Amino acid sequence: MNVRFPKQLQNFFNEGAIQDGHEALSIAFHSFMLETGFQPRDTKSSEELPNSWRKAGSYCVTYSHPTCPEVTCTLTCVPIGSFLISYLFTEKSLDSPIQLKMKVQKYIEEDFKNSDSSKDIDKVYKNLTHLSKIFKDSVAYKILASLQSAMGICPTFGFPCLPYDIKDILLWRYLFFRDFPTEAQKYEKKSPDWKNLYQKEYKRKQELLSLQSRSVIVVPNFPFQSNDHEGIPRVMWPPGILGGEFDRHPNLPGLPPQPSFRDFGPRIPSNFRGPAPPPFHFL
Repeated sequence: MNVRFPKQLQNFFNEGAIQDGHEALSIAFHSFMLETGFQPRDTKSSEELPNSWRKAGSYCVTYSHPTCPEVTCTLTCVPIGSFLISYLFTEKSLDSPIQLKMKVQKYIEEDFKNSDSSKDIDKVYKNLTHLSKIFKDSVAYKILASLQSAMGICPTFGFPCLPYDIKDILLWRYLFFRDFPTEAQKYEKKSPDWKNLYQKEYKRKQELLSLQSRSVIVVPNFPFQSNDHEGIPRVMWPPGILGGEFDRHPNLPGLPPQPSFRDFGPRIPSNFRGPAPPPFHFL
């Protein structure tokens, strides 16, 4: 199997006599710091591991960067259970340190044992490319930007240091994919004029919104259906019509007992014991 890891990491692995997964992950972080341009302060050469990188319960290395050598930063890795928590902070800084928590088994083989100091790191590490990206984006480049900003130095990496023409293309491409994701799928494998394309799509979207705002939906007014209840006069029932059982045998004021409005028959007194007369029927 071809070696796909940096030779420098292989040297650190052999030189450091790595004992467990936490140490293996720590020297990987050290290698990533060097790839970003940092230099260790406690060694004469970056090809060597600092003698004091192992400390009681942690792993610690201090760095400086060629663009701002006056200030330093320290990377401290602390093993906690199955995790390795890294802290990177600058010298004489009151800001909170940059922190990264990684699960060791996600990047170190579970059957790793340091029985052979010259073991090929292909059998030790896994997902190293993904680990490198996460560490550099979340820790190394972030602390470098902080150092350069504190010293008033122009950025030497990332988007700010790109030529204007390239930044302009990348910016308009990002805006187009962000604001018009459906249309962006048509140009995913093309290289159009992103700025001009964004302006055309933006105008088209604004015209569509303007047309929608001027559109009026007409609802037909059926003669037998109306929602205008306020103009309809309310029915005034005669006195004594209250609804329910009272309407079956109403007693209107000033009048004798009236027949029921429902069965059209005479009202039957409650104390009547004989057969009730038949109700009136219309033939």
